[in-house]
Amino acid sequence: MKFREMRRNGQQLSEAECLDILNRNTCGVLAVSGDEGYPYAVPLSYVCCDGRIYIHCAKSGHKLDAVKNHDKVSFCVVDQDLVVPSEYTTYFRSVILFGRACVLEDRAEIEWAIERLGKKYYPEDREEHLREVIAKSRPAMSIIRIEIEHMTGKEAKELVRERSRGTDGEGARISYRICEKGLPEDAWRIREEVFIQEQGFQRELDEIDDTAAHIVLYDAGGIPVATCRVFPDAEPGVFVLGRLAVKKEYRGKHVGCEALGAAESYVRDKGGKALILHSQCRAVGFYRQNGFREYGEVELDEGCPHIWMRKEI
Repeated sequence: MKFREMRRNGQQLSEAECLDILNRNTCGVLAVSGDEGYPYAVPLSYVCCDGRIYIHCAKSGHKLDAVKNHDKVSFCVVDQDLVVPSEYTTYFRSVILFGRACVLEDRAEIEWAIERLGKKYYPEDREEHLREVIAKSRPAMSIIRIEIEHMTGKEAKELVRERSRGTDGEGARISYRICEKGLPEDAWRIREEVFIQEQGFQRELDEIDDTAAHIVLYDAGGIPVATCRVFPDAEPGVFVLGRLAVKKEYRGKHVGCEALGAAESYVRDKGGKALILHSQCRAVGFYRQNGFREYGEVELDEGCPHIWMRKEI
């Protein structure tokens, strides 16, 4: 089949950008041909692997029957929907794909897909616990696989313009969000990429993530680019800043400074008087430039030299 080309192809995203959106989002909408020919669209969790979408569902139900009766489906993920009232528009970004769906029968592939789903939605879970959950849930679960035949992504023309202006980092608009209710997915993905994949740390998650304030920075297009966390120290009025990570392609563009500024603003709002952090020794120069000073002795953290630094604010 020849699929339609996008009418406004100047706003079209590349295949790599589409896959990035599919990989880092957590909810999509599956559209099938439902009962009596009525379209049926349902939001659900998913995982994207090797050009395929995997979805879990019960052993019976509307979407399962629809897929068995008619395998042509569509799937949509909205990456951003920022309403701009003054412009009577939204700065959107989304991906739509078309493909053929089937209900998996092969036991090995079913278990593999369930494992991929588990690791996406609970990446810090222990391997033994994940295996227990899979063994318990698999008998009551079906897996739908979508073979992607055609995929397009589109973003608002305003985001296209921001991209073209901000590729060198000059004047790029950075915004941030603060989450005080656990570790957000965007923050975890950045930390996983920087600390685990790049730097080789293993003990990345801890109990502090449950109570700390997590700051996530976004570029003009709404892409998460950096993160850090802040929590109170035992010393009154002092806060600890940690897990500051900037994605590789955004380094050298003052994004790290933006993250420190956001953390300092948060601490001031909480009535704090100082920030302390346990810096990797190779990053000491960066923190010095931003007003921090070393104290104490060099210590090893997973074999990496660290030193404590402090800034009065």
